[in-house]
Amino acid sequence: MFIAARSRARDGARFLVMCATLALAGLGWTPARSESGLVRLPCACSYEALVQRTHAAITANGMNLVAEASPTGTAAAQGFVIPGDTVAMVFRNDFARRIIAVAPESMIEPPIRMHLRALPDGTSVLEYVPPSTIFARYPQAALQPIAAELDPIFAKIAADATRP
Repeated sequence: MFIAARSRARDGARFLVMCATLALAGLGWTPARSESGLVRLPCACSYEALVQRTHAAITANGMNLVAEASPTGTAAAQGFVIPGDTVAMVFRNDFARRIIAVAPESMIEPPIRMHLRALPDGTSVLEYVPPSTIFARYPQAALQPIAAELDPIFAKIAADATRP
């Protein structure tokens, strides 16, 4: 009973944090770009179209959609309506094997996340942090060429998904 109550309290706290984050995002708040390395690509298409286009771009660029998380659907199941919001987690096993060989501790980073959001005007935005930025904090020199190889793949996925 205590564990279930604690779990419900934790879920409630997560929901409040998510609501606060969405409220701040609605006010135009975004993380500092220079510190985070976040790449932000606006898209004239709807959120739903961006999700479909991102899935297609992931496949077309030879990567895999490893997982996807969307608070939008979960909130709807709980009776709440929030703007479209999905995190697509993207990677490929051959890159994982190469990274494990040179810097196993850095495997906490993949899959690389691509954040897809609906905007109030009916358009959408795709955001991600380039792999070279993500892996830059690891000291193994052999990791950087792998990350540099991933950068143009993720840039192409993002460009393909958001192109007019």
